[in-house]
Amino acid sequence: MRFKYTATNTEGKQLTGVINAPTEEEARVKLNNLGFSILEINEASEDGSSQAGLEKFEFEAIDKNGKQIKGSIPAKTPLLAYKRLIEEYNFTINYLAPLNASPEEKAQLHQTSATTLQTEYELEKQKKKEAEKPENEVETPEFLAEKEELIKHINSIIEKIQNLLTNFEGKISPEKKSLIAGYIDKLMRIKSSNNLDYIKNTCEEMLKKIQEEELFLSTQQHDTERKSLLLESQKMMMELQESTASKVDIGVKIKSNINEFQTKLSGSKFEFLAEPIRAIQSWFEVDPQIQMLKIQLKATRSQKWDALKLAI
Repeated sequence: MRFKYTATNTEGKQLTGVINAPTEEEARVKLNNLGFSILEINEASEDGSSQAGLEKFEFEAIDKNGKQIKGSIPAKTPLLAYKRLIEEYNFTINYLAPLNASPEEKAQLHQTSATTLQTEYELEKQKKKEAEKPENEVETPEFLAEKEELIKHINSIIEKIQNLLTNFEGKISPEKKSLIAGYIDKLMRIKSSNNLDYIKNTCEEMLKKIQEEELFLSTQQHDTERKSLLLESQKMMMELQESTASKVDIGVKIKSNINEFQTKLSGSKFEFLAEPIRAIQSWFEVDPQIQMLKIQLKATRSQKWDALKLAI
């Protein structure tokens, strides 16, 4: 028999659901064992009308007392099923799959579903948190220049990571690939935010995961690829930290301050100072050829450093 119930969990949150039990008394016992306080319970119709539009998912989990739990739960999507089991039942999910999935699909999901759903769940929580957080950062010229520089490096890192995942297709475990893909998706969503520290920290967290996690299916067969991926991620981490360490170039800041000062002088009795200020501003103009030489010098240093690390 099936019983529809309304109850509160240990955190006082009200929830509804359907539970299978031979009798109403046994249904009450099951709910009480889960720590629920029953507000209402009634026998549900067998035609499934109470779950119209919902798919059934089977799961394996551990409850708050450390007991192994197997069961099923109705929901519109796997993520919503996972969310209910986490938030309403306080379960630790080991496996979740559609009840009507093939044996092969279920075998695959036994390996990947928990990690994939956990990543999606955390990303959704973070997205909600970001949406609620006001962006109080004033968009000064210095800030915008810093943001532009950071986004440029983030885009470069995302492109490199995607290329690496493509190059090592079939060698990286699906579970780990899904984990990295989750970080990339998150970075793509938040990189337009004004919370630059959060963007940078998220990118660093992804690169640390690549360095710390064992991504490849077989470490013995893919040892060369593993070392190559490790080295490349370390290089990207260094470039990211280097690009944000000094924030915006001092010349950019000075030129920005001069521009603001010129705006204030315009139309005032001190407007005669504008001409000497323009002369001072020209001191901070960067010769394109010099800038190109600086870039080439930086690239040469980077190549030497890469060669040294490879030698080590």
